[in-house]
Amino acid sequence: MPSPYFIAVDPSPFKLRMFFGRRQEIRAISNYLLNGDSVLLIGERRMGKTFLLYHVMFSGTNRAE
Repeated sequence: MPSPYFIAVDPSPFKLRMFFGRRQEIRAISNYLLNGDSVLLIGERRMGKTFLLYHVMFSGTNRAE
């Protein structure tokens, strides 16, 4: 079965809308960054690390909730 996921080369609005889940991680990353802390994402290839960061940057979740 082919993967339903795609490689996030560009954070287009369509691809950002296809992103779901990970609310807790998004909130934690946003809060760390707002507090001036660094964030290190470690994981295997194609697990969504870059797209998670795109989502934090472009979706307006970069504010404390």
